[in-house]
Order: sequence, then C-alpha cells, then structure tokens
Amino acid sequence: MLSPYDKEKFTEYQERMSEYFQAKNQYRSKQMTKCITCNATVHPLRLEIGITTCIRCGDKEAKQRKHCIVPMHKSNYIVVTNRDDLVRINNKSG
Repeated sequence: MLSPYDKEKFTEYQERMSEYFQAKNQYRSKQMTKCITCNATVHPLRLEIGITTCIRCGDKEAKQRKHCIVPMHKSNYIVVTNRDDLVRINNKSG
C-alpha cells in the first residue's frame, strides 16, 4: 500500500508524463509541407526558420552558389558573390 507521500509523487509523475505526451503529439501533428523543388516533405523546424526546401535540395542549392575572395588595396580581403560587384572593384580594367 502506498503512503500519502508516495501517492502525491505518483500523481505528479502521471501529470508530468501526460503533459510530455501531449506536447509530443502536438509536435508530431504539425503539418509537414512539401519541398518547393522536389515535393518531398520538409521538417517543421526548417519551415519555422524560413527554409522551404528539403535537406537534399538545400544541399544541392548550397553547392551551386559561387563566391570569390578578393584582396582590396591597403585593406582586408572581401568576399564577392555578385559578378557585377567584382567588375566594379577592378576599376583599372578596360
């Protein structure tokens, strides 16, 4: 037979576990939407931060991005991702 203290602890445990499972079910019930490129499911956490592609498509997109590191005269290095900016930096070309 359980003492009153044990019964109180047991009911607290049951309440915590029910809250845990309710939160878990709410997380799973979030609507997983489709990737904009391949129609695969996108994880809800990716959607919360504004990413609308799946991991595979996001990886492919990241590999396609190009950049160049240019040393500036009497300054530091600068990362250039836009080709037009690179042309404007080299103002001594014809």
